[in-house]
Amino acid sequence: DYTDVFPTLTALEVRVISEKSSIVVMCERADSNFLIVGIEFDERSKHFIHFGLGLFSSKEEAREALFAKSESTNFWSEGYANFGI
Repeated sequence: DYTDVFPTLTALEVRVISEKSSIVVMCERADSNFLIVGIEFDERSKHFIHFGLGLFSSKEEAREALFAKSESTNFWSEGYANFGI
């Protein structure tokens, strides 16, 4: 099923990190879990790259993570560590 591979997400909060050409988004999934997504512009490829930075069962946990992930300097390593969430 398409929604199992690409779940429906609703963006709830966004933090812009202008010095990195990035944003961090707290999303609610259709299954009522919360996902933190990092989106970064890759200068070399000229594409936006999306990273799953954490899956949470409560909005409060996700909000705390949103602020913590906004301070993260490397979406690449964290995104690959969370690959498949």
